[in-house]
Amino acid sequence: ARGLSLACAFAGLPCGGGALALRGDPRRDKSTALIAALADRFAGFHETDPLLEDVGMVAADLPDRPATGRRPSNVPRLDPSQMTARGLLRGIETAVHRVRGSADLRGCRVAIQGLGRVGMRLADCLHDAGAELTVADVNPSRVAMAEKWYRARSVAPDMIHATRVDVLAPCATGGVLTPANAPEVRARIVAGAASGVLSAPDVRHDLTAQGVLLAPDFVVNAGGVITLHGISGGDAASAIEARVDGIRHTLSEVFERAARDGLPPLDVAMAWAGRNGGAPQPPKFAA
Repeated sequence: ARGLSLACAFAGLPCGGGALALRGDPRRDKSTALIAALADRFAGFHETDPLLEDVGMVAADLPDRPATGRRPSNVPRLDPSQMTARGLLRGIETAVHRVRGSADLRGCRVAIQGLGRVGMRLADCLHDAGAELTVADVNPSRVAMAEKWYRARSVAPDMIHATRVDVLAPCATGGVLTPANAPEVRARIVAGAASGVLSAPDVRHDLTAQGVLLAPDFVVNAGGVITLHGISGGDAASAIEARVDGIRHTLSEVFERAARDGLPPLDVAMAWAGRNGGAPQPPKFAA
């Protein structure tokens, strides 16, 4: 919930975020009855509060409202996961430009951890941009698809963080970089869609000491909430896409300030979002 609220703040959206979890294995425990129970809980929220799918859920799983028997009118026609991947791509381009002096991703080596809807769509975007992919997922069929479609190399899920690449993109669950495995990171950049990439705040210092550039996850993964807010407000697709593309400018400014102040980018982003007595304030450049 905190990560979503931070993402909204950096995207310049006048709203916050919440999180809801269903306990169970989505391949075994997801059922019509479970989704109906979720619908009953969600029915108490205001009509303008949209649901965004996350790990283990897809857009088709989102519940209809029991009162009408219809899906909420604000569920977007644009795919939020596609727009999350688009925003993450812009963030990766920005970070690569910072490190290599060019945003050209041809030949750039990217390791994607997690091939769900966002991770697979990111793989598609990166492949089109000419990047070389290494992938990992607990679902062998997803890995096989990436190997076939994108000529990706695959590694074991517990080794993806240690792959020698230019960019590590965690796109599954959060907390994947820990004090124990952070020293094993061989990427020059960490930029992923997972919320809360670090298991503990101090891990950022380990990465900085290793020369790893960490893109704050709540900056680069904001494409989905930007899309939902835009659709619920009746914005045109072109306007939403332009705001998602604006993630590159937001992240660039974070990097600039971090370099100027000699701080990790995450520190700069957190301080920026928490200014004015702790209330997240959207940066002027994020519009």
